Amino acid sequence: MTERRGRLLKAASIVFVGAFLLVGFSASATHGGYIGTVTNSADAAGTGTTGYTHTYQSTSCTLAATTSASINCGGGIAPTSATPASGSISTTDAISDNGTIPAQQISEQVSATSCGVVDLANQADSTNPLLPRYGTGYSSSTGPMTSAGSITLDGTTAYSTDVLSQAQPNPGLNLGNRYAVGVWFKTSAATGGPIFEIGNSPVNAAGGDDRILYMNSSGHLVFVQNTGGSSTTTPGTYADGKWHFVYITMTAVNLVLNLDSTTTIYVDGTSVATGGGLLVGYTSDTGYWHLGWAPTSKTGLSTSYFSGSLSNFVVFDTSPAPASPPNPNSTTQAAFNTWAAAATEQWELNDTGTTTFAGPFPVIGSTSPCTMVNIMWGFTTPTSCAVAPESTTAACTTSASLTTFVAAGWQTVGSVGPSGTQTSTISISRGSSYNGYISGLHLYVPLGYRARSIPSFSWSLTFSWLDASAALTA
Repeated sequence: MTERRGRLLKAASIVFVGAFLLVGFSASATHGGYIGTVTNSADAAGTGTTGYTHTYQSTSCTLAATTSASINCGGGIAPTSATPASGSISTTDAISDNGTIPAQQISEQVSATSCGVVDLANQADSTNPLLPRYGTGYSSSTGPMTSAGSITLDGTTAYSTDVLSQAQPNPGLNLGNRYAVGVWFKTSAATGGPIFEIGNSPVNAAGGDDRILYMNSSGHLVFVQNTGGSSTTTPGTYADGKWHFVYITMTAVNLVLNLDSTTTIYVDGTSVATGGGLLVGYTSDTGYWHLGWAPTSKTGLSTSYFSGSLSNFVVFDTSPAPASPPNPNSTTQAAFNTWAAAATEQWELNDTGTTTFAGPFPVIGSTSPCTMVNIMWGFTTPTSCAVAPESTTAACTTSASLTTFVAAGWQTVGSVGPSGTQTSTISISRGSSYNGYISGLHLYVPLGYRARSIPSFSWSLTFSWLDASAALTA
């Protein structure tokens, strides 16, 4: 019995081994004389491309890269017209995905990194800049002298006003007192227009207006020296498209009844006109300097706005002002600054349009005009939007409307896929706290758009709009 059981176990072991060998042979089994083989390919990494084109206001901005890159796009993506009394002003941008990476692997975001009111710096008093409005243009290199800048005014809406109300002294109060005001100008406009004035209002509203310089329709310069309207006119004309420096001195020559004074107008370093005299006196006045605006009631012109370019507006409110201007044919910005060292105010007007003012504003005080304007950036295909930059969520509905600008960083919007194009619309409107004082002010709001890979963020393409065109018109 024992011997038989042993023979059975041995036989079973042989069968098991045979089965194992049969299975082992099946890995390279033959069938009908043919041998089948399966080979696994090595892992191969897929490749993708990234690239976007923004088309906005007849301008295109394209960026493509394999890792990360950024570009400062020229021009502006935001509306340039002033916000309307009701409704909104908007611009539309087409964003095309030129790459091959699926939309599911892309995170698109927008931002409005800051907001500030654009100003024109004051060389003599940094607390009193000019605030440009509406269609004011900037140049830091096209002024009348070496290293001088300028602003351009459109003759329709553009002008600037300073932020501090100030008293203009009366030269007649003391014998020999001499005050002065001057500016570089260039125009070829047939209608001329107001170059500067001081008025009671910080905006272009008529009131008490004094010390007005304007060019009449014949190209003559006219200086209205007091609120009574007495004036002095140059015999020559200057609407020739060339830079000229006009400098006006106001001098007391007799204390009799405080009504005997002299106005002298210099153009390009030469005295060209003298006015004033007995019974033609100056007045003391308090107000804001307007550059490029004056009421038609005082000028008799058909327009209240100057068309042309201006540079280096200077005011001497401390006697004695320089008796004559520098030689305009040889001076540089540095030399002009030395001559104007005693000026009460000197606005060089050489800004790029990106400097901002953080001080108190007339009428509204410390309240920022940025809090009075809404901006919304909406997208279609796919639909999404961001209220930049005050939204507290990554995305919002197209009906979102918030009223304050607070830097909130990048906000996520819907992503477009390869060969796709999405439309984005930036809309600007007035908030509920909108005040008439800010109408036409330039709000510098640098906007940005970027696309990043997800989830690793291993690459990022960033578009930015940073120059003066990034300013919104409140």
